[in-house]
Amino acid sequence: MPKVTVVSGCELIIDGVRCRLFGVQLPKDAAQAANAKRFLELYIENYGDYFSIYNTDKPVSSKDGVPLIWLHGHGNGGWAQETLVQAGLVSVDYSGYEEYRFRVPAKAGEEKFDWKKLLKEAVSSHQAGEKPNVNFDWPESRKR
Repeated sequence: MPKVTVVSGCELIIDGVRCRLFGVQLPKDAAQAANAKRFLELYIENYGDYFSIYNTDKPVSSKDGVPLIWLHGHGNGGWAQETLVQAGLVSVDYSGYEEYRFRVPAKAGEEKFDWKKLLKEAVSSHQAGEKPNVNFDWPESRKR
């Protein structure tokens, strides 16, 4: 099972490889960036080693060479990027990747995945005041 360390609300180290979540960016506000990191830590803790990276058939890297990944924990709940946006902790940013496409497994085989539509819906969900689709309390109900 891969060892995962959360570096920030958008970056992880997976088995020694620094990765960044595709399609989102951290806010400039330090407190909100810290909340995004905590949220991603809880997301990873919730799924443990049971997650997949879904754009491995068409890998892409950022301008600084960091692999950009689309991450989902196995089980109930949303994609990592989607839930961070739903929580209002990161913003959507796919500049330079507008034409990027990848496929995800589906019941009838693989299908094209409309990640831009998903992120737009996550923004709408946040603006409507809906809670993120996660299996943990957010905002946290207990003190750390």
